[in-house]
Amino acid sequence: MSAWDDTPASPAAAQAPVSAWDATPSLTPQQVRDVQAKQDVNASIGRLGDLLYGGGMGAADLVQGVGQKVLHGAQWLYDQLGKNGQGQSLATGPAGQALNSISQGLDQAVARREAIYQADTPGSFAAGLGRTITNTAPFLAAPEGAVASGRGLLSRLLQSGTQGAGLGLTQPVTQDTDNFGLQAAKQGLTGAVGGTGGTVLGSVFAGSGSDPDRRSDHGRHPWRAGK
Repeated sequence: MSAWDDTPASPAAAQAPVSAWDATPSLTPQQVRDVQAKQDVNASIGRLGDLLYGGGMGAADLVQGVGQKVLHGAQWLYDQLGKNGQGQSLATGPAGQALNSISQGLDQAVARREAIYQADTPGSFAAGLGRTITNTAPFLAAPEGAVASGRGLLSRLLQSGTQGAGLGLTQPVTQDTDNFGLQAAKQGLTGAVGGTGGTVLGSVFAGSGSDPDRRSDHGRHPWRAGK
């Protein structure tokens, strides 16, 4: 046994805190509630910020999506109509190159903006909700046209399909812009299918829950089914 083992430890050293955290007094119940309230407020502010961020992205989607369609459409049209007798496309000239440069620049800006948005709001429901609201608002607020003025299922399907296709076509293409026409067509088709599918489901659920008195009356008196 060494001399160090024989030296008794002082009471002060035995009671000294191991670290600075051990010396921190515990919070009172009220202080704990205050901290939790502040965390809840910060979380609510964060959700509100995501909602507004998503709303801004949705509004920008409409502008940039339409801009992409216009530029790529003009590029394609210029290429098709600008061919001279020798089969050389005017798209390779200065004007065509400028149009191509602007179109590619917008595609890159759209892809970059989307990547930043996804990185800023990973899995955020509030951001997705805000984006969806501003994406769909112009189409949901649009007045009914002559086709949809009727009350039949077919007219509603035509209206919802047209609105869904319009929604899809106004969305920006963020991937595989080399096949821009194909991607845009997929967006429009997906929107049309989603719009008509929603109308069909709505009609099914509405029909299953409508006029219960009439259905029960027909069940009791089958001969009155033609009423």
